[in-house]
Amino acid sequence: MTAAARAARCVLAAAAAVLPLARPPAARAQTRDDATASQSAEYRGNEKAPGYGAAAPDLYHYDLYLPPGYSDAPARRYPCLFVMSPGGGAKLGPFAARVRRDRWIAVMLVDARNGPVGPIFGNFLAAHDDVVRRWRVAEGLKVATGFSGGSTGAAAFVTLRRGFGGLLLQGAGAHLDPKGVAGLPVFAAFGTGDPNLEGLASLRAQMPDLGYLLLDGGHAALPAARVDEVFDWFEGRWVADSSRALPPEFAVELFRRRLAALGAGGPPARRHDDARVVAALIARLGLRQRPDFEADVAAADAALKALGEDAALRAEVDARAAFEAARDIELYARAAQRGRRAEVRPLYAPRSPEDAARAYRAVAARWPDAEYGRRAAARAGPMEKSP
Repeated sequence: MTAAARAARCVLAAAAAVLPLARPPAARAQTRDDATASQSAEYRGNEKAPGYGAAAPDLYHYDLYLPPGYSDAPARRYPCLFVMSPGGGAKLGPFAARVRRDRWIAVMLVDARNGPVGPIFGNFLAAHDDVVRRWRVAEGLKVATGFSGGSTGAAAFVTLRRGFGGLLLQGAGAHLDPKGVAGLPVFAAFGTGDPNLEGLASLRAQMPDLGYLLLDGGHAALPAARVDEVFDWFEGRWVADSSRALPPEFAVELFRRRLAALGAGGPPARRHDDARVVAALIARLGLRQRPDFEADVAAADAALKALGEDAALRAEVDARAAFEAARDIELYARAAQRGRRAEVRPLYAPRSPEDAARAYRAVAARWPDAEYGRRAAARAGPMEKSP
């Protein structure tokens, strides 16, 4: 086992001395659309995730959320979010509004919590296999997430079962081997003062396609205000991947939602992303050949033409790319300050706070009127004051 894997295993085992699990009765509550119901399922295997121990056979519990209209569309398949909490009894929390609006199935693990990996993996495997057998989950559009120890668990879940379309790390789990998640969209949200930040820096250095946010503060979960940004990122990756199957109903709703957002205006960089999704879906769904979408396609064409002639939008896109390059320097600088594990540090090139401040100032000077130019100016100050 590598040193990184041992360190990750320690995260899951950090609370091994917690009280024994208080299991609810082995029963399945009646499910209803737009509601959460308690479920139970048994796991009988002994599968292992790379670098970890085996899943423990047992009866496990999870909470299941079915989206609005699920019972009225017997052929439709839905994206699915799997959530683990470090303290057990996972909830949707900040994801609730987006999951409901976009009609996702959600699976919240009840028994999995910080401690031995056997019950963590057992709970996930029991719930996962039960859900995909009994409910209409869209393979390829499953996302695993959690905060802290739950994030470390989620990083292992995507290696235990096929068909995942995303992994959202929150404050931990960045120890994962990029080769083990090749082709999987991975997004991470870490606080600038998170003690696990060096893991994110290492992962970023190895995964150029990694999406991530640097949040103000320490070891904290993704706030509700940033959830849409993350889900939009996953959707953009799914649409751009022509090999990934998209359920027709999901794709059509996504097209109309992004087209409406495009017409409503908003920040230039966001409109650029909406335009890319809209254009890709027109092609993927063959909407130009469908008379019932004639008006929608015409509206999309007009919006895309206007955006193509918008010099301010092009400047904003360039500013965002430069801002993200400066953010990488900030990440490496902050990680170098907080780095603890010797096996992680060599995987990225440490930078200084002065390097980050200089990069941000350059972005702000070149694009002073762009949204990302203003963001760069705001981030330069803290880096200049950083010890």
